[in-house]
Amino acid sequence: MTPLRARLSFDRFGSVAVPWRAVFGYAAFTLAVFVVCLLYGLPHELIARRAIAEATRGIPIRISFETVSFSFPNGYFLEGVRIADEADPARSVHLDELAVSTPLLGILLGRVDSADFEGTLYGGALDGTARSSPGAVSTRLTIEDVSLAPLSRRFLPPPGSVAGTASLELDLSGDGRRTQTSDGAIELRASNVRLEGIVAQGFTVPDLRFPEVRLDATLDAGRLQVGTFEAAGDELRVRATGDILLRDPATRSVLNLQLEIDVDEGARPGLRVATSLLPPQKAGKKGWTLRGSVSSPTLR
Repeated sequence: MTPLRARLSFDRFGSVAVPWRAVFGYAAFTLAVFVVCLLYGLPHELIARRAIAEATRGIPIRISFETVSFSFPNGYFLEGVRIADEADPARSVHLDELAVSTPLLGILLGRVDSADFEGTLYGGALDGTARSSPGAVSTRLTIEDVSLAPLSRRFLPPPGSVAGTASLELDLSGDGRRTQTSDGAIELRASNVRLEGIVAQGFTVPDLRFPEVRLDATLDAGRLQVGTFEAAGDELRVRATGDILLRDPATRSVLNLQLEIDVDEGARPGLRVATSLLPPQKAGKKGWTLRGSVSSPTLR
């Protein structure tokens, strides 16, 4: 009977000679175990907080979270994320959860230059990417089917509210520090929008319903150029074009919009009375001009 061929060989001194493939395999396995142990042993909460602090340095917003956990092999899972205006912390957006993945080498070195993320907020979902290099940051963000009611309560004084659902496509680039350097495109779609209890300059706006709202705009060197804004309702249709010169904080942004408002003949008496209080239109001109700032607009 032919003897079985041995898997190990012996050198001339009688010691076992292990095949190089086995040596390589043992080394790779040991390295993999070391990397896994290292990853799980890193102070991930500290890394996450430092990464957020660095990403928002010089930007007037603050990002915090309740819990963070490492998601093998190269990500983090955050819960209770809060994005707030530094000047007015009450103006904030809350995410139920956010998953962030970044190159493994960046986690090991504590330096994050790119990230992919996805999460949930106000009944909707978001996903996007962020990339950074010296002096430049680019962001792509998609938000789908977000409920406007809980979001509006954080930005509108009671009893005002905005209900409905909205989706947003955002593609921006700039230095990541100032809105004046930002370029990009914005696309907003909303459906079944209802405005209730809105107060504008001491006047209560009649409750309104818009089955569809859409906005298409571009951002060029800090100037938001509104190509199309249209809110189409059963009784009222609002259209706007023009531009908004962005400032920090956002409430100081300068408005220069051409506004058209069409009221249906069968509209409620209260709505017709409200629109009759608008400034008289100039001869030969249809619509009005919205000027001033976001915090103090004027209609001419």
